Amino acid sequence: MSRPRPCAIQDKEVQPLFAKVGMLEGEIRNFIDGRRSVLEVREAVAAEAAFMNAPLPSLQDIEAFIKMLKKFGYVKLVAR
Repeated sequence: MSRPRPCAIQDKEVQPLFAKVGMLEGEIRNFIDGRRSVLEVREAVAAEAAFMNAPLPSLQDIEAFIKMLKKFGYVKLVAR
């Protein structure tokens, strides 16, 4: 009998990324709406980070997080 695949958050490749986006992970997900670019998502998250007094992940970390969501089938990226 095969074992179920562990949750994506428990994946050893994903854990460092979750550590970088930290408590803003939910905010990043909230701003992904199909209209915003990765940069626009980052700018919106920056405003929330300032309000929450939380460290802002880099643009590269946010992009990597969004690409990870794509890898697991949660979002679709399209070129503009």
